Amino acid sequence: VSLIDGKLGKPIDIIECRHKHYLFSYFNKFSKEERKKVKYVVMDLWLPYKDLAKTYFPNAQIVADRFHYVRYIVQSVDTIRKKVQNNLTQEERRYFKHSRKLLLSRYINLTKEQRKELEYILINYSEELRRVYNEKEELLNIIHSGEKYEAINKLNKWVKNNLESNYEVLAECAKTYTNWIKEIRNSLLVPYSNGVMEGYNNKIKVLK
Repeated sequence: VSLIDGKLGKPIDIIECRHKHYLFSYFNKFSKEERKKVKYVVMDLWLPYKDLAKTYFPNAQIVADRFHYVRYIVQSVDTIRKKVQNNLTQEERRYFKHSRKLLLSRYINLTKEQRKELEYILINYSEELRRVYNEKEELLNIIHSGEKYEAINKLNKWVKNNLESNYEVLAECAKTYTNWIKEIRNSLLVPYSNGVMEGYNNKIKVLK
């Protein structure tokens, strides 16, 4: 587990493991006065991290890392893509395998030709796939919006609408977001993320 200074993007420490009892023991080494100075703690959607932050950093705002909660809606798209693909003929399946990159990329980043191919897939293969893909794009547009408080209002509506969705993957994704809604809202208000930390973690894995 890496600890990173969110402002400087520099490592503070590398902890041996992420087991809850080990982390509690680690943070007990710091005085309560020092821990009270921490303003933000950025984390993935892992409940023990939230418990730890509330226990050891009473004045900190907990921020959900964008990459980790976006992954839930992206995985929802891929789940439906696989479901559609499994019902195709062998010949169609070979073509459809190439759709993964198109479906998981942001629409804004696709070329004109890629957009045409994507639109053909969404229109001709599955209404469920089209709907889940559109919800993914809507959520990403909300997250990348420059209007912070407007983005929070749109996020609230997105979660409410999808909790009532007829499609199970969307309802489950919205339910997860509901459990972390305060932390996700915080992520729209501050510029901090775990991107740099993930880079360090990847380097550690490569070295291993």
